Amino acid sequence: MRLTDIGENEKVIVALWIAEESLGMIENKDEDYCFCKETIHLCWDWVINKNISHLMLYERLSAGSDRSIADILLDKEEDDPEQYYGTISECVAYITWQAFNYAEAYGYPEDLEECETGTGHFEELINELLEENVIEQGKYENLLCYLKENDFERNKSAIREKVIQMIQDKSI
Repeated sequence: MRLTDIGENEKVIVALWIAEESLGMIENKDEDYCFCKETIHLCWDWVINKNISHLMLYERLSAGSDRSIADILLDKEEDDPEQYYGTISECVAYITWQAFNYAEAYGYPEDLEECETGTGHFEELINELLEENVIEQGKYENLLCYLKENDFERNKSAIREKVIQMIQDKSI
């Protein structure tokens, strides 16, 4: 099973799964951790309810805001050797890119285009994480199968609960 075998909402769920897994690997639960956790929660709200603006997600991601994941990345560069914050940033960028697509926004902000964010880029990130054993191949494939077998539009809350449970249980 491949990422291309599932729909766009399900791909966002995969990004959220990876972001949540990365967040769980961060040991120091400081204010940057809390900011990322809140941002991931907003991404869940966007995919489940579509009640979060693509611009709000972009503001939380982008440098130039009062506080952003881009700023956290700069601050944590030396303290994040496993690149957990970088992975979270990539996932939030992908979700934000999807939110722009959903909103049928005219064009993307320059830094989203420069990230070459899209499904191809996201697949490269996943392959890299699989190669480095940051995410387990079996769990990833089981997640894809689960998402393909469950209609997202009818099971949004159940899918979110299952993904969160898989992260908490460290099993799938």
